[in-house]
Amino acid sequence: MIYVIDRDHMGKFHPDEDAVVQTIKIRGGGFGAMAYWNGHAFFAASDDYLCDYAIKNGELKLSASSSRKFANPGTTPSVSADGKQNAIV
Repeated sequence: MIYVIDRDHMGKFHPDEDAVVQTIKIRGGGFGAMAYWNGHAFFAASDDYLCDYAIKNGELKLSASSSRKFANPGTTPSVSADGKQNAIV
């Protein structure tokens, strides 16, 4: 699972509320890290596709995914760009 956490509610015990604002089910294990660029988070779990999540209103919305599946253990994407244009993931 990918958990989106409310950073303002992290730490300490909150019995009546949860800091998790969103969960996203992924196909395999999450052994890498996300890459961030220009309002998008990129992630590829084990035995899954590279996913582009647009970040809107504090949540992740699937925007696109690759046609190539990454085998175990997935991948940690990186982004190269010319400022806010011409990005390569």
